[in-house]
Amino acid sequence: MIKKTPTNYPRKEKSDIIYGIHSVKEAVEAQREINKILIQKGISKEGFEEIRTFLTGNDYVVQYVPIQKLNQLTSGNHQGIVAYVSPIVYQNMETLAEQWLEQGVKPFILALDRVTDVRNFGAIARTAECMGVHGILIPSKGSALVTADAVKASSGALNRIAVCKTDHFKNTLFHLQQIGIRIAAVGTDTVELLRSIGINPDLISDDDTNAGLANHWPVFDQFQDPMNRVLIPRADVATEPLAATLNSIGWEVEEITAFRTVRAAPPPPAIRDAIKSGGYDAVVFSSAATVRNLVGIAGKPHPSTVIACIGEQTAEAARELGLTVDVLPEETTLSATIEALTKHGEMLRLAAIEQGEVIWRPSVKRLSRKRT
Repeated sequence: MIKKTPTNYPRKEKSDIIYGIHSVKEAVEAQREINKILIQKGISKEGFEEIRTFLTGNDYVVQYVPIQKLNQLTSGNHQGIVAYVSPIVYQNMETLAEQWLEQGVKPFILALDRVTDVRNFGAIARTAECMGVHGILIPSKGSALVTADAVKASSGALNRIAVCKTDHFKNTLFHLQQIGIRIAAVGTDTVELLRSIGINPDLISDDDTNAGLANHWPVFDQFQDPMNRVLIPRADVATEPLAATLNSIGWEVEEITAFRTVRAAPPPPAIRDAIKSGGYDAVVFSSAATVRNLVGIAGKPHPSTVIACIGEQTAEAARELGLTVDVLPEETTLSATIEALTKHGEMLRLAAIEQGEVIWRPSVKRLSRKRT
């Protein structure tokens, strides 16, 4: 048998990377926008000292990676360093927002946090441009930055929209709020997260739903409100009562899909069988999407299984699929759901004792009946 010699095909280098100590040094000295710098683990002492000299005083994101990673990215002598340069020039959001207001422009700003996939970032930017967004705000770390792939996914939108990168995401949001941009929050967790970073939402839903938030939204006043455009980032499967209500009371509403619900792969056969045969005592659904997706990939839970739902919309989705909702707490929080589920379990236990039954857990009762 003749062993085939592998062919080394030339690599097509990405347009947003530069490599080699001299090239990266020139980019730093020219103050080019650099998203990230990769340095080889175990680089020579001389090479490291030279790199450290020109990086000192610059707050770049630096990662140390194996030499194999750098070899995959380049076709030449990288000398232990690769830099991802930004294809755009980042702007300052505070400066832009104040300029827009001075010019009489009602700024439409999209703040994105923890969107880590560059293609998703590009797709969101493409939609944002269609919706008339003036600027996009992103954190310097922990989120996707503007790369060649992101620009491609945005169909060039990232070249036409002002993209602002900030080291202090919280402070920038607070500044925007201070100059007249209102922040609304749905959900206890969202409210607590905003407050934990020092931002108090202007509007909060009583029942943690979009509809509840809409009930508290004021009618647009052209003399009091400095701007009337409202951005609603939403899931692709979310309902639309908030947008419809705001439109009806004079606000100009733009909706964009901030994330998509992707159905997971089906669970192992043993788990699917347990779900459909009553092998679990209870199922807790946190959203309408979890109800639909679980039923889609694994089938309906057995009628003996206790169904607990967080929120009326979740319960409504469960009922539409023929499920009986046993537990629906008044407060749409996880702690309230756990408490309600515990009380329901205690009720089942007491009912079993009253009827002289020893076994009360739904899954065990189901199993004992099958054996008899």
